[in-house]
Amino acid sequence: MAAIKEMDWPAYLGKQARVYRNLQNGRMSLQAKVGKNWKVVGHVLDCILEDVEFRVVESTRQRILTQQRRTVHAWGQGTLIGVGDPIIYAPIDLTYNPFLSDRFLERGTENRIIDCKYLVVRNNQVWLTPDAVDDNRCCPLLRFVWGRPRGTDAE
Repeated sequence: MAAIKEMDWPAYLGKQARVYRNLQNGRMSLQAKVGKNWKVVGHVLDCILEDVEFRVVESTRQRILTQQRRTVHAWGQGTLIGVGDPIIYAPIDLTYNPFLSDRFLERGTENRIIDCKYLVVRNNQVWLTPDAVDDNRCCPLLRFVWGRPRGTDAE
C-alpha cells in the first residue's frame, strides 16, 4: 500500500480543491492549485467541499475504455471548507464508474449529478446534499431544499 500523505490543512482551507478516489491507497486524494498546476496535497478520510462541480475528461475516459486501465480523469471540484466529521445533512450517495457511465450518478439510481452545494467525505465515503440530484424524475421538493429551483440562478 502506498504511503499516506499528511496534509497541511490550514494552508488549503478556503481555496479551490479537487477530490477523487485514489485507487492505490483507497483514500480520497485532494489536489490544490500550486502555481499553474494541480498537485496532490493530501489523502483524506473526512473533508467538506462547497459549491462543487463534477468533471469528467471524456478523451481520457475513452482511452480508459480502450486500454482497460484506469487513470485520474474525473473529480469533484470546489472550495475546501472543512475537515473532520462534518455535521452537514448529506444523504445522496455518489458513484462513478467509467465503464458504465460518462458522468457521476446517485448510487442506486440513474440520477445524473452535475453539481451540488456541499460534497462531504465522511469515513472515506462521498455524500452530497439533496440539491445534487439533476433529474426531472426526482422529487420536486428536493429542488427547493436550498431555496432555489435547479437550473436557475435565482436565490
